[in-house]
Amino acid sequence: MILLSSGQGVSAQQPDTASYPYWIEMMQDHSVNFYDVQRAFNTYWKDREITRGSGWKPFKRWEYMMQARINPDGTRPDDDHVWKEYYAYLQNHASRENLGQWVNLGPFTVPLARGYQGLGRISAIAFDPFDPNLIYIGAPSGGLWKSPDYGETWVCLTDGLPTLGVSSVVIDFNNPDVIYIGTGDQDHGDAPGLGVMKSTDGGLTWFMSNNGMDNKTVGRLIMYPGDPGIILAATSGGIYKTIDGGQNWYRTRSGDHKDLLFKVDDPMTVFTTAAGRLFKSTDMGESWLQVSNGIIPGSRGAIGVTPVDPNVVYFLTTTSSSYKGIFRSEDGGDSFTLMSTTPNIMSWGCNDSSEGGQAWYDLDIAVDEQDANTVYAGGVNCFKTTD
Repeated sequence: MILLSSGQGVSAQQPDTASYPYWIEMMQDHSVNFYDVQRAFNTYWKDREITRGSGWKPFKRWEYMMQARINPDGTRPDDDHVWKEYYAYLQNHASRENLGQWVNLGPFTVPLARGYQGLGRISAIAFDPFDPNLIYIGAPSGGLWKSPDYGETWVCLTDGLPTLGVSSVVIDFNNPDVIYIGTGDQDHGDAPGLGVMKSTDGGLTWFMSNNGMDNKTVGRLIMYPGDPGIILAATSGGIYKTIDGGQNWYRTRSGDHKDLLFKVDDPMTVFTTAAGRLFKSTDMGESWLQVSNGIIPGSRGAIGVTPVDPNVVYFLTTTSSSYKGIFRSEDGGDSFTLMSTTPNIMSWGCNDSSEGGQAWYDLDIAVDEQDANTVYAGGVNCFKTTD
């Protein structure tokens, strides 16, 4: 899809924004002009009924936030411009970090509050390879948090960084002081993506590790189990790979990628998903082929594998809001069989088969490590199957 702003001429390929919610992809693509995104959204919603979970409200939040941050012509400043300005300021001024002592004064309770009060999104979790009590979690608009006591208490490690978005975390299995975080909000764009950041002191300090990747939102990081210096990243601008611990990255596939997994018994084989389609690599991410045997593409997808049977692979697909289907492979991801299309496990109700949900916004899948028939699907709620 090629989109040009109104001041840059007419696109050679005009998408049908009235029939399909292209605005979801456009709002997460930094290169697309803000006014083009706004126009596509308004075109799509003309004469449509606004329904719950459709993305109308999240877009309006994004629109309000972005209006004060764009250039006059609607182009968006580079996501790292705050980072650059901050460090340019520090060259001539003393740091202002940690000079204030703040105490939360509330309110701690909200009368008649609805929903899961006080909770936000958590997009990533990682465990210290040597200390099972040490946990890290990443919030797509709330930073990287650390718990030394198995989740009893938490401290934030990234309050001084110019982006609060952390959508992925991976820890060096030989040296747990080395931590990589994928920045940005892969689901909605609430926080800008600056690529990968790295810490070599357990998260006390951070530095950019995005040479060759630049300002991408990084939704998933996976580390090759045979060499901690080899890492693959699923980003808003493609699949990137490093072989030197993040000093340099190169792209092996373009597109907006959300998920990324190794085959359990063969890390040379990797699965990824983009635009509701499944792709497979047999050379550790160097080249990719789309898996189409038995799969009906959706608008977003998630991948599940399990060590109890490495040849079993699940692919969960959705429309922009509802459940589309779950596909199962028993030959290592070469071919798939459609298992179900109902009930709508993306719905707002736990026992509801009605249309709706927010699958474009939150989606995940996990397979039991001891039973390949037990699968969990996460949307608004968490659903479970045992067959």
